[in-house]
Order: sequence, then structure tokens, then C-alpha cells
Amino acid sequence: MKSQHLLSNDQHQYLTSQTDVPNPSEQRGRIEEKVNQAFATFDIIWYSDIITQDYKDKLFSVEKLMNFLDDFTRYNNQNNKIEEQNKQEICKMMVEKGLSYFQDRYKGMELIKDNLKQASSLLSAITFLTSSEITEKGDMEFYRARKRSIEPQLVIAEKDYWVAECKYCFNTSIPHSNTKHGAIKNLKHTKACRFTKAIKKRGARDNEDIIQRYIISYPPSEKTKKGIRPE
Repeated sequence: MKSQHLLSNDQHQYLTSQTDVPNPSEQRGRIEEKVNQAFATFDIIWYSDIITQDYKDKLFSVEKLMNFLDDFTRYNNQNNKIEEQNKQEICKMMVEKGLSYFQDRYKGMELIKDNLKQASSLLSAITFLTSSEITEKGDMEFYRARKRSIEPQLVIAEKDYWVAECKYCFNTSIPHSNTKHGAIKNLKHTKACRFTKAIKKRGARDNEDIIQRYIISYPPSEKTKKGIRPE
């Protein structure tokens, strides 16, 4: 029986979480390449002068397109505003393309023109509302990550112990680490801290640049007295 998809076994297993597969990043790259090839194939078929419009309509029927777009346009109230943004952009694009089609097809009809203006105004309002929601959500996450603090606390390193501080959530490590690395490792971040999210996104790769971006390290107080500044 012919496969119903273009994915390799490893790619299919990776996407369906059936088993661990080698080189996940490589699999993602190959998956992206196949998606791009699929869209390029659609373009070649649609713009072909050899096949008839009836055959094109059969390949790209309303039913097939509806099934394809269904998950891209179905609202999920479990997602946050940012996670739903791409869906909304797709819906907005579909409405705009539909309005443009009807405007071209029924040009000159006053009823159509008036309703198209109202629909365009609605789209503008939705776009403004969404951008406001995303900005407010980002501000609120930042506020929660810092436990409603507006200023970082005064950090005083103790004798023989390093202290690490997160520049994003303002949390500091408990002073019982003899090394800079230990202090950073023992630093507990708030749930909404972007440092944790950045580390998870990076995976097993080198995280030194993320640490430098988010973390300040304070050496033991005796070293501080010798003029060594926080790192």
C-alpha cells in the first residue's frame, strides 16, 4: 500500500512521538524542506497551462482546502494570545482575499461596496485589538516574573560563597556555592522567567551566551574587597 505522506519513518516517528529519533534538529530541517517542496509543487500544478481548470478544481477542491485549513483557523481557548496570533493572521488574510475577490467580481454594486467597507473596518479593529492584547500580556508576564518587584534587591555576597542573580526575574541564589558555576546552577527562577524558557529552547547546546545575557555573578566578599566586580 502506498504511503499517504512524504515523510520518512524517522520523521513520522519524531512528529508522532512514537520513539526517540537521532538528530531531531536534522529531522526538523528535512521536514521543513518537504513542506516547502509541497507548496512549490502546488504552484507548478495551479499555474500550469497544460491541465484544465476542471482538473485543477478537482485537485484543489473546496472540501480538501477546508480540511487542510480547519486546524489553522479553529480557535483554541487553551492557547495564549501569542500562540493564536498566526491563526488570526491566516483568518485575516482569508477574509481580505475573499473581500478582494468579491470586490473585483461585483464591482460597481453599491450594496457590496458598503458591506466591504464595514468588513475592512472590522479587520482593522481586530488587528489593533490583538496587538494591544499581546503587548499587555507581555507586560503582565514580565511583572509576574519579577514577583511584582519594580527594582532588583541589594545583593551582598558572603565570605567564601558565590551568589548568582537573574537580571530578568530578580531572583538570587542561596549563598552556599563555592564556585560561580555552582551558584548559577542553584539559582531558582520564577515560573514565568524567560531565562528558563531560553535554556529549554536551546536544548543541549552551549548556553554560555544565554547565561551572559541573563545572569550576574557575585564573587565571595573577600574577593569583592580586592576590587573584583560582579561578573
